[in-house]
Amino acid sequence: MSNGNKHGNSSHKGLVILIVVILVVAILAVGGWVFRSELSKAFSSAKDTIIGTTSTTTTTVSTTEPTTTSPISENVIKAEEYVEKMSLNEKVCQLFVVTPEQLTGVDVATMAGETTKTQLEKYPVGGIVYYPKNVESEKAFKEMINTTQSYSKTPLFIMKDGTKSTFTYKDQLQVSDNLSKSKNIKKDVLTAFNDGNQIILMPSDLSTAVKTITSAVKNGKIKEEDLDVAVAEIINTKYENGIMK
Repeated sequence: MSNGNKHGNSSHKGLVILIVVILVVAILAVGGWVFRSELSKAFSSAKDTIIGTTSTTTTTVSTTEPTTTSPISENVIKAEEYVEKMSLNEKVCQLFVVTPEQLTGVDVATMAGETTKTQLEKYPVGGIVYYPKNVESEKAFKEMINTTQSYSKTPLFIMKDGTKSTFTYKDQLQVSDNLSKSKNIKKDVLTAFNDGNQIILMPSDLSTAVKTITSAVKNGKIKEEDLDVAVAEIINTKYENGIMK
């Protein structure tokens, strides 16, 4: 009986040892597979990282040509510089083109004398409109124009009649309607300017017209920058057409 038990115990121990060995082998096998799997993942991740860091960066080069602007003409520059040196009264008066009678207060002007000179100093207007009644002879008319120009600090536009459609430079400047018969000159000159006209044609009362625009600039109803732009366009037109040198 004793020998049988020993044999049975030996067999039992052997079986246990065999099972343990099998389990160890199995664990090692599984562990090796897991290790290889994780190792493979690690290599794969490392490969992706290397590829990612060495990939070529594509730079998009714009083929759009830079925007170019037209050069500012010499006359525009001269006009702007001229306006910068003008007083407020000089700038306001440049807006107006008037008859010699509106300027001087005489009934019919056929010559330019001291009154013309004095009034041009007070109201240096942008231009003068002449009618047939102002022409006694071609020689006298030419002399009157030349004398009037000599009295004006800024060379004048010269017109042969006072209609909007016949203003010589109407394609370059916006011209108001003839205001010689205006019954509300204050309202009409402001409307004319605010409508974008650079030239205000023949106001029925030059003094009131000048005062109205001047006051509007001083109290902010008209921006002086807008006045400067309008006057610069007038001066530029005079340069462009050889009236100013």
